[in-house]
Amino acid sequence: ILFAVLDPRTRALLSYMYKGAMRGLTSMFVNIDPIGILKSYVEELGKNLQETRKQIGKLRGQIRHLKTLVETNETEIKKQLQLAKLAKKTGKNQQMILSSRRAARLRESNQKYGTLLTKMDVLSRVLSKMHDNSEVLLEDTKDQVSLRIEERKAIRASHGAMKSAMSV
Repeated sequence: ILFAVLDPRTRALLSYMYKGAMRGLTSMFVNIDPIGILKSYVEELGKNLQETRKQIGKLRGQIRHLKTLVETNETEIKKQLQLAKLAKKTGKNQQMILSSRRAARLRESNQKYGTLLTKMDVLSRVLSKMHDNSEVLLEDTKDQVSLRIEERKAIRASHGAMKSAMSV
């Protein structure tokens, strides 16, 4: 027993067993496989890319809605100005004031919408560029992961062959 405790090979064996057990325990909670980590990263990139697509779609839909609203307001402004002219000719001052104020409010609203549309267009272009760059990054990472997987298979196969040859 004293020889086994003092023998460095026995202590090394126990040390390796302990390290292996701890690595196994750690692998239950954390992915320690480098290829697995890269695969998880690729999956996360794919999810983020899908979320970006959804957000770009929502933004484009909102831009379309605002453009339609601006067009509708423009036609309403023309209609209200015509009503104001007609009311002025017929002497209906209250109707003229009401129509002209409504047209002014709609113009002011369209100016605000115009500013917002400009900002949203810029944001849409930025998001589109980010999306395109992310797609390139995703494809590049997928290629890199597949190369690493093949390299690892080759290394393991050559290691196995070398081990067999050494045992002979």
